[in-house]
Amino acid sequence: MAITHFTPSTSYSTLRSPVNATGFSTATVTTATTPVTLTTANVLAGLLNVDCQDAGTAKWPTAADLAAAIQGVNVGTMVELTIRNVGDTTLTVAINTGGTLGTGSTATQATVTGKPWCAVFTNVTPGSEAYTLYSLGAASAY
Repeated sequence: MAITHFTPSTSYSTLRSPVNATGFSTATVTTATTPVTLTTANVLAGLLNVDCQDAGTAKWPTAADLAAAIQGVNVGTMVELTIRNVGDTTLTVAINTGGTLGTGSTATQATVTGKPWCAVFTNVTPGSEAYTLYSLGAASAY
């Protein structure tokens, strides 16, 4: 039975979304001058293959868009995403409006590696939504 609805509560603030029916979401990054902005569906899928062809950038959704996609979001809600760089060059992961890159987090990911990322909401007030994006360790070959 598929999970179709999930509402985090104050006592359970970690959001883990089931992988979608195809097993992953896919985005193609074509050049460094045309970054791809990930959709909330890309992020909430939990696993994302990125074909980074020319030193591309994958930009997370805005904090407002990501918060709107999560019913019952609250401060401390975490969204985890593993990105697999299946392309032939380094991928840069960028934040968007309302996002901050966490201290010690590295925004680049080598080719043919997977790396877990976690966005933690620090503000969910409408119009002031914010998250901090953390890379959870070094990228590892897959």
